[in-house]
Amino acid sequence: MDKWEKVVVLHRLLRGSKYCVPKENILRDLECSEATFHRIRGFMQTHLGAPIGFNHTYGGYCYEAARAKQFELPGLWFTRKEIEALLSLDYAIESMAGDFFRDMLSPVKSRVEPLLRAQNTHLAVLRERIKIIPIQSPFG
Repeated sequence: MDKWEKVVVLHRLLRGSKYCVPKENILRDLECSEATFHRIRGFMQTHLGAPIGFNHTYGGYCYEAARAKQFELPGLWFTRKEIEALLSLDYAIESMAGDFFRDMLSPVKSRVEPLLRAQNTHLAVLRERIKIIPIQSPFG
């Protein structure tokens, strides 16, 4: 997991938790050492303005309640697994022999493409960089 993916995962952990997240859970989910976690936390606080605080009462990290609703990561962020899923979906849509599934799944593609364009990324560019090799079907 690279630095940016760790930022996304930490943000989702803190945003999605009703209570403070214990450091042990963060280290497990980020798959990193304590020092790396503190570097990621420091980067988010310094450069992204993340209101991350430590709650001594509950013994965990969380977004400070007063500023939590105002903070969001800039841009559109995908994890490696989400990009793989997106490319697999795109490949499935493009390679479908029948129009039924292509027509059914194309609205998803049409919603995602503008989001990617806003980040100066296109499915066609990602498709060129990553090749998905289909598994041979025993039926054809």
